[in-house]
Amino acid sequence: MKNILIALWVAFFIFSGAHASLISGDGAFCSIEDGQFQSCWGSSVPLPNNVQEIRQASISKSHGCAVLKNGQVKCWGDNTYGQTEVPQNVTSPKSVVVLWNFSCALYETDSTCWGKLGPNYIIPKGKKIEKLE
Repeated sequence: MKNILIALWVAFFIFSGAHASLISGDGAFCSIEDGQFQSCWGSSVPLPNNVQEIRQASISKSHGCAVLKNGQVKCWGDNTYGQTEVPQNVTSPKSVVVLWNFSCALYETDSTCWGKLGPNYIIPKGKKIEKLE
């Protein structure tokens, strides 16, 4: 049933001419239209408040992050491990990715991550992870 609803939603926006996209991650889905979240469903990810002018976004089952057109990163949802507390050194990333209990801002040659990576590894807020060659 969910797949049919998604297909109908996509078809509606394709034929209506609206600028829309659908993002998904870990059983959660969110629709974005004209740079703003319209709705989220599946899992427990909430609809973010005051997140507009979205350039790129990523969601997981309990939290999400978005890069805004001004380069600012906004995160929302579950913050048990600090995964929605965006470090001050995160500015104008190319994109963001969120997985389970952590978030990362991706740049051309490195990334900055925050939250919890594994059972015993808490990523220090703003830790840079260098690109491996």
